[in-house]
Amino acid sequence: MKNMKKAIALCLVLILALSVLAGCGKPAKYEVLVKDEAGKPVAGVTIQFCSDTECLMGTTDGNGSAVFDQKAGSYTIHVLKVPEGYAPDSTEYAAPAQPGQVTIVLK
Repeated sequence: MKNMKKAIALCLVLILALSVLAGCGKPAKYEVLVKDEAGKPVAGVTIQFCSDTECLMGTTDGNGSAVFDQKAGSYTIHVLKVPEGYAPDSTEYAAPAQPGQVTIVLK
């Protein structure tokens, strides 16, 4: 009986280790890329990245990119604040179901 408990414990540890190595539940990167109409990146845009239960905030960098590390799922993206010279954008953008990139063009 003692050996059986050890064997079961060992199996559970191996299953957990394989799950971690396979990346189960591992956050992935959703990148929101903001450009102007000429295709140039726009820095300093405040982005809200939301699921049904939480919202994350980020600001685009010099490459016009804001990255959110989240598991694959259903998310929406909102532009909260744009730099001077750009029109506000109240569009609700859908993120892809699988981690990837969304491009938003500001006017």
